[in-house]
Amino acid sequence: MSEPISRRQALSLLAGVGAVALAGGAGCFKPVPTRPTDLGLSSLGRQLSLTNATVIDVTRGAALPGKAILVGDGLIQGVYDAGAPELAQAQPVDCHGTYMIPGLINAHCHLNLPSTMTVGSGELGMAQEQIFRNYEDAIGWGITTARDMGALPKIIARDREAINHGSLPGPRILTAMSVITVPNGYPDFIVDVNWLVKAMIGEPNLRVKNAAEARDAVKNVRDHGADLVKIAFDHRSFLYGRGRLDVLTDAEVEAIRNEADKCGLPVAAHHLYSMGLDRGLQFGVHSLEHVVTDVPLTDAQVRMILDAKMRFVPTILVGISLAFKSTGDPFNDDPLINEVLRWREEVQLAELPRHCTPAIREKSKSLKHYYEAEEYALKKNRSVVSINPKEATRLLVVAAKNLKRLIAEGAILGAGNDSGVPFDFPGMLHLELEMLARQGMTNAQALRAATLVNAEICGLKDKCGSIAAGRWADLVLLKANPLEDIRNTAGVQAVFKHGRLVSKADDFKVPT
Repeated sequence: MSEPISRRQALSLLAGVGAVALAGGAGCFKPVPTRPTDLGLSSLGRQLSLTNATVIDVTRGAALPGKAILVGDGLIQGVYDAGAPELAQAQPVDCHGTYMIPGLINAHCHLNLPSTMTVGSGELGMAQEQIFRNYEDAIGWGITTARDMGALPKIIARDREAINHGSLPGPRILTAMSVITVPNGYPDFIVDVNWLVKAMIGEPNLRVKNAAEARDAVKNVRDHGADLVKIAFDHRSFLYGRGRLDVLTDAEVEAIRNEADKCGLPVAAHHLYSMGLDRGLQFGVHSLEHVVTDVPLTDAQVRMILDAKMRFVPTILVGISLAFKSTGDPFNDDPLINEVLRWREEVQLAELPRHCTPAIREKSKSLKHYYEAEEYALKKNRSVVSINPKEATRLLVVAAKNLKRLIAEGAILGAGNDSGVPFDFPGMLHLELEMLARQGMTNAQALRAATLVNAEICGLKDKCGSIAAGRWADLVLLKANPLEDIRNTAGVQAVFKHGRLVSKADDFKVPT
């Protein structure tokens, strides 16, 4: 495989990626959309009547045939019976017997990461090309809104503006910008940047040392355009050869919560361990990202979760992406590990060509070999940032059990796939929904998680997440009914964002 990089080399890499990104590209590729962001069918200045589709009511989990959606000025003007007089002056658009759902929302992803942990100094253009591909990947799979949970701040701010102006295809982006954490804290796999890199890409991590710095960090992300604040509660690392991590003190968390309230920003907390859950409940964060992975949830914790109406974004796909068998792992023969590794090979990895560039696909193959051959354990790779496979399998098994309980107890669960890690891309939200269904959600619940629940988590429940008058005209047409099989969310035929047709299958016909 290509030689992995150390933390010091990664710092140089970030500087190079930032320079490439801010310059607008590299000689080996052109960062331009592969398809226009408006395919010639726009509701701006005129009204459209979307007919011949079965509308999926995500609130009730019901399929409604014989309906027509009136779209104008980027909004849903109304849901009518086909042939209603209100539709008479609108341009009809035949949806060809498809199933219409609200635009999907990926509530936890990392759009600025190329989904590979090994990028050489000569592969900067490759990394940036994949980042541009990530935006198009999301919108092409029906994701009209993405909640980015940690990014290269200046890069995502620039790209969000381009998407908003229609010069780059992609979803509407909400972002935390930087992660607020402490020295020697999570995320320990993203290097801190020096002044030169900071000038080009911003600071991925803001590491605070006291409550005053914590308050200033909240103001920092607000001033850079953040839509939320992200913090972390992990007290130990899941990287190979690493140990304990430092965490925010109670005083620092309290300062962040108070300042975020003043700024009107919700606080989301990364947690993998039971201690993090307890602290999230203690401080009343807006959402907890992932689920507990070290021990089973207690009855008392479940009661507190339900009483507090705590919101979770489980991200089970990231656990599947990072799981590998290794020598001496007690979970090597666990039925769940065997099942998900087989599924990953047959389904997830088979999809890679539809989500990433050929170069990233080749890097993914090399990375898979790196873990299967246990090269991370070699002396020459001690300085390389590597996932600990034994930690990953244990986390996945415990997380699945805790997720099943949260589903059964009726906890508030959104949907996000934590794209940005190897083999996991923004458009793979449909695979996350499949996993949620496998863990106990009904098809209707899984679809609701990616629409209505995610809209509430993102603070957009009055703007999107359902097909109703006054909502944004973010609409996705599917080949088959997702209420019958949630995997049908992968069969995207057309995507409307703010009433504009922004992506479609090659064989989907629209009026000219």
